[in-house]
Amino acid sequence: MTKRDLTHLVVDLSYSVERAGGRCVFMGAVALPVWGRPRGTTEAEVLLLLPPTKFEAFCEVLAGIEVMTTPKDLREAYAERSYVTLLDQRGPFHVDGKFARSPAELSLVASAKRIELPEGTFYVTAVEETIALKLSYGGGQDLEDVRGILATSGDEIDPARIGPILAKLGVAQAYHRLAEENAIREAHAVQTRRKGEE
Repeated sequence: MTKRDLTHLVVDLSYSVERAGGRCVFMGAVALPVWGRPRGTTEAEVLLLLPPTKFEAFCEVLAGIEVMTTPKDLREAYAERSYVTLLDQRGPFHVDGKFARSPAELSLVASAKRIELPEGTFYVTAVEETIALKLSYGGGQDLEDVRGILATSGDEIDPARIGPILAKLGVAQAYHRLAEENAIREAHAVQTRRKGEE
């Protein structure tokens, strides 16, 4: 059995959801390398847009890529608005899937960014949503993740778009503090480079 890395698993899952007639958007650990600094993990989180009538077909497609779950588990997660675990049989990974049903979750799917790599195509949460979600979790690593996103992809953030998202989650103040820290760091780096060139 050939081991599979996280990128290939994400591509395989995306293809499987599409084959079953749905769509999916990856968050957290999969979105981080796109917008910020990657970090090692064996977990991923995905929003699934897939009607219950497609659950049987989805499980059949998943079995073909050696990812396991059951229609019963999918139905329970859908009914309870909770997570379902998709276990990768070819690697150390597991994916926590949640069905996009609330307006906020459907908005995450609608605004997702398409990523095209040599391995294949998948979708991740937009940079603005990725930042807001990380800030809403509020842990030390989440704040470091946001710092990495600001340093790496700060120019891609749409100020008009991120404002309402931050306000809705109550994290605008935390964002502005981190953005200010990042601006100070960048200004200091520019000054240091200029001194080095003199």
